[in-house]
Amino acid sequence: VQNPESISNISEIGLVLLMFILGLEINIKKLLHAGKAVTLSGSVQIIACLVVGYFLFKGVMSVPDLSSVGGEYEAIYLSVACALSSTLIVVKILSDQMDLDSLPSRITLGILVLQDFVAIGFLALQPNLANLNAFALIVSISKVLVLILISWSIARYILPIVFKKASRQPELMLIIAMAWCFAMCGVADYFHLSLEMGSLVAGISIASFPYHLDVAAKITSLRDFFITLFFVSLGLQIPLPTVEVLKLAVIIILFVLLSRVLTIYPTLHGLGFA
Repeated sequence: VQNPESISNISEIGLVLLMFILGLEINIKKLLHAGKAVTLSGSVQIIACLVVGYFLFKGVMSVPDLSSVGGEYEAIYLSVACALSSTLIVVKILSDQMDLDSLPSRITLGILVLQDFVAIGFLALQPNLANLNAFALIVSISKVLVLILISWSIARYILPIVFKKASRQPELMLIIAMAWCFAMCGVADYFHLSLEMGSLVAGISIASFPYHLDVAAKITSLRDFFITLFFVSLGLQIPLPTVEVLKLAVIIILFVLLSRVLTIYPTLHGLGFA
């Protein structure tokens, strides 16, 4: 790799496209049918992972062998990261198995959507963690709400007409969909939000359109290509792991596996879903 900056740019574009395709797979109207199971189990899992994870990693970082790992906010970042799951990978697996419409899959996707909302909120707060205050929190949340409002308004009143006129020309419809994705990325960047947040909101806003399956089908090859490219570029940025990092990785893996079983399964079992 002669130019790491170009690899980083390609990776960012790939992540934007992946988040857009991910948004296309999330139909909130269908997920609402799972209702109580999604809300309760997802909330218990996220809150428990955030709270337990923070104190766990706070204690882990006090161990002499692991004290050199991470920075000032390592416990916060690790707890948030462990509370989330890779919606992209889960959706890809369920899609390959043709199992997106079953009740367990809808509950799974609903929990992942809740996690995505937490991720969106954290992405909005993350730049202000060093100087967190009520005003910064309100400003960050307001920017996210404005982004969602702009996306929803255009998707509700303008995009249906545009997509209907372009539906007879598949290539044009694909170009319009991609233009919509990058337009919302531009709006997110204008509000100093992440490009990935803009692309995810753009995808979710048109996920209920009757044309979203055609758009997703045409981007499938790009999706698979950028999934590979993104993880390859991500791997290029990972330094040679030390013994301390490997120990921390084992702790993270065990925590993620145990936290999912101990939070989601009992909740769903109590509701009669497991």
